Amino acid sequence: MIERQLKKYRQICGMSQKSLADRLGKSRQKISRWETGSEVPNENEIAEIAMVLGISPEELLQEQEEKPEPALSSEEEKLLAMLRGVEKASDDVQTMKSKLSEQESARIQKIELIRKERRNLRITVIVGGILLLFLAMYLFCKRWGILDPNGNIEGPAILENETGYIVDGTEKAELGG
Repeated sequence: MIERQLKKYRQICGMSQKSLADRLGKSRQKISRWETGSEVPNENEIAEIAMVLGISPEELLQEQEEKPEPALSSEEEKLLAMLRGVEKASDDVQTMKSKLSEQESARIQKIELIRKERRNLRITVIVGGILLLFLAMYLFCKRWGILDPNGNIEGPAILENETGYIVDGTEKAELGG
């Protein structure tokens, strides 16, 4: 009873089982089971189906005599085929959109991981550079005898007087003046 009406009105609306299922929030298999009569939709589902198909629940439930449908002209057949093609393309676009969304999410996660790795590398390079600078300063001071035996830096004695400054007892130049 309802299975024939459901299929009839679905086809009149140019909908596939999948597109009807998507609009109702059901699986395509559920629609197929309703159309084959292996399952019957409940009252709420009948109301939802009727609303999506743009008919009343009574129209969906009423038995009608089977009238052979008039044959479609070749132009109508072409239009119907195009409509089915558009519907299939729409489903394909939705699938591709979903895949692209998943790929975009994975790409964003990969970019974030690369940013973290680069930040960690920059920190490592900076810390390594600072340590290398301290090592170079230590080796320079040790090589030129600037370090005393305790590892403290010792330098020339600088004394100021009224005319300039004295380094290791030798007057060198005037301070500012």
